[in-house]
Amino acid sequence: MKKIFITTTALLIACTLSAADLFVSPKGNDRNPGTKDSPKATLTAALRQARELRRLNDESVKGGITIHLEAGDYHLYEPVFIRPEDSGTEASPTVITSDGNAVLNGGVEIRNWKKQGKLWVADVPMFNGRPLDFRQLWINGQKAVRAKDVADFEKMYRIINNDPQNEILWVPAAAVKKIQKARYAEMVLHEMWCVANLRIKSVEIQGDSAAVRFHHPESRIQFEHPWPRPMVTKDGHNSAFYLTNAMELLDEPGEWYHDIESRKIYYYPRKGEKISKAVVPGIETLVWVEGTIDRPVKHIRFDNIAFQYTTWMRPSLQGHVPLQAGMYMTDGYKIRPSMIRKNNHKLDNQGWLGRPASAVVVKAAWDIDFEKCRFQHLGSTGIDYEWATDGGHINGCLFRDIAGNGIVAGSFSPAAHETHLPYDPADRREVCTGLTISNNYINDVTNEDWGTLGICAGYVSDINIEHNEISDVSYSGISLGW
Repeated sequence: MKKIFITTTALLIACTLSAADLFVSPKGNDRNPGTKDSPKATLTAALRQARELRRLNDESVKGGITIHLEAGDYHLYEPVFIRPEDSGTEASPTVITSDGNAVLNGGVEIRNWKKQGKLWVADVPMFNGRPLDFRQLWINGQKAVRAKDVADFEKMYRIINNDPQNEILWVPAAAVKKIQKARYAEMVLHEMWCVANLRIKSVEIQGDSAAVRFHHPESRIQFEHPWPRPMVTKDGHNSAFYLTNAMELLDEPGEWYHDIESRKIYYYPRKGEKISKAVVPGIETLVWVEGTIDRPVKHIRFDNIAFQYTTWMRPSLQGHVPLQAGMYMTDGYKIRPSMIRKNNHKLDNQGWLGRPASAVVVKAAWDIDFEKCRFQHLGSTGIDYEWATDGGHINGCLFRDIAGNGIVAGSFSPAAHETHLPYDPADRREVCTGLTISNNYINDVTNEDWGTLGICAGYVSDINIEHNEISDVSYSGISLGW
């Protein structure tokens, strides 16, 4: 009798802890019921269906909800937004999973290439009703090079002088002769531990030197902020720079240029290369998880999902003058006289920061996990646990071919918080707490913003970073603290 009783109890528990399964397919339809035979088309629609099941206290959700993404590309025109109403519980989490071949994709394919001399040219399509601009191109899955003046970074030109009063960088005339008429050329300037992206406004050649001026707001910020500064030394080891984003610089195989006015893209193919698939990014963020500090999003897990093809357009629109770790300055300047802050050092400058875009953003959320996911071909940060997060695992994931940071966690001073002030909020729930970053492979990140990192954590508490393999980064593997 005892054996029969245990078996009966186990059957009762199994019935009670049932789970809901929802299915999504690139060939589905959002009007479908979300069954395996009649799947939804988008993750957003499946999340809404799951939200309704929880709102109605449906019996099927007691053991959790699993959203199954069938293999294929899920093209996005805006981020998938996950809110407090999507929360699971510890006993009933929401799991978004696939067999490993489902891709949340922010890319737009470029087709109908035509040969034009040494180059290939194609029309850039409209995206979601607007002309498309971008900063990356991938040919056959490999990142192409935005047209620049040097193939070998060891051969970059160096500035001659820095003139903050007139907001001019003096450079060798030979460096800028090609781009005098280029309307959208940029300078990428190496400054100690960062690189700045500066949109060139004008070039004025005077003998063997040239005065280069830049657009605002980056010109003001670049010439007012004290650190990091352009290097001008007595031994000639001045700051190096390269020029990019001009048709005149498109002269090496593997390079590309987008003519924003004609909406055409040009590519110089590598030897023997044929274009089977060309992709440019259409959006900056693929998934946005955000609650409030009193109603956080809880218990969501992404399992075996790929996040691919994003951009970050601020450098094209406003420039990019970073302080450190890709955190860019919105203002920064010297102060006279200096101030002494309580329990702090003598301070001779002030600064305020912005935060680069991320393919996945997590804010005001508890126990949001990413297991065995892939973050690839991204135009800025891979994943960012930005604010008011508690718990969560980033485990067994791949981060590869990312322009900026691989993983970011915690505050680096809120936008309105002067960056030299310690960030010590009265409500400690604001602090990123208890995150575990483990067993990830991080390779070829920081490949555009050289001052970023493999793993970057600011103001955090009880963070655990262990057993991650990091290679091919431009600055540092792991940075902890601010």
